[in-house]
Amino acid sequence: MWIRLLVVIELVIGYGVVFYMWILGVIALPLVLFTMFLGVGFSALPLVFAVIFGGFALWGVMQLVMKIFDPAFNIADIKVIRFYLCLGLSAFAIFIEYVKFNLSYSFVIFGPPLFVTAHLIYLERRNVLKAS
Repeated sequence: MWIRLLVVIELVIGYGVVFYMWILGVIALPLVLFTMFLGVGFSALPLVFAVIFGGFALWGVMQLVMKIFDPAFNIADIKVIRFYLCLGLSAFAIFIEYVKFNLSYSFVIFGPPLFVTAHLIYLERRNVLKAS
């Protein structure tokens, strides 16, 4: 009971800023796609991929949390969850490169989700890290 509450609090604290940034990206996505199709240019295409990859990563984190809460819960195979988490890392890299954040600012914003994800992987290590 307490472990579930602590994991949820950890998720809210760790992913709060990143989730807010992802929601802003989802809201801005139609405008970005509209300007790209008008012929302004494809310079915002990396942000489109970062938003899409970030959505898959958030879905993968939620599936990983559900696996921690109930190991019999079966939404996706563990290989798919690992792929989603890798998409999240690529979304972080794309966003940091596109926005040209200073490394210290990037660590403040993107450090907590990375640590939370590493902790979730540690909690579910018997399934996530098995060779397959």
